[in-house]
Amino acid sequence: MSLADEVKAKEEVWDSRNDLDELLEEATKALAERTRNVAVAATDQGKVWHAGYSNVFNSPEFSDLRVCANLFSFLEEAEKLQELFFEREGSGSPIDVLFGEELGWPELNPIGIVTTHFKAKGINGALGVIGPVRLSYPTIIPVLRYFRNLIEEVARA
Repeated sequence: MSLADEVKAKEEVWDSRNDLDELLEEATKALAERTRNVAVAATDQGKVWHAGYSNVFNSPEFSDLRVCANLFSFLEEAEKLQELFFEREGSGSPIDVLFGEELGWPELNPIGIVTTHFKAKGINGALGVIGPVRLSYPTIIPVLRYFRNLIEEVARA
């Protein structure tokens, strides 16, 4: 992300700094916009935010409506997202990359997910970008890392 993109992203979420729910909603929208993929945020208290659904239609992998339907069903099931973010054995790395077959849900095979964890206002959370397996990982990972740090910084302000 360019410095101008970083400043714009911070401006977009800054006004939400006093309300974690609003902060995560705005950050998820901004992350989806920057990555042009689906963005998801969740807390270990069971709250989930998503944005960027329309971005999936820009990828040929999602021209099969069954793949789209499976992805959207997955995103609507908070329990699956909680399992993905908080119950799976992570790599211990600040950023995890998972591919469809690693998720244990065969219907998600053409999907890649990049996740990270954060702590804000005493709550554990996770942030992720979901798209085709061929995501631009060298671009997505630094953007996701930036948003993780941004959430933690803005929540402290």
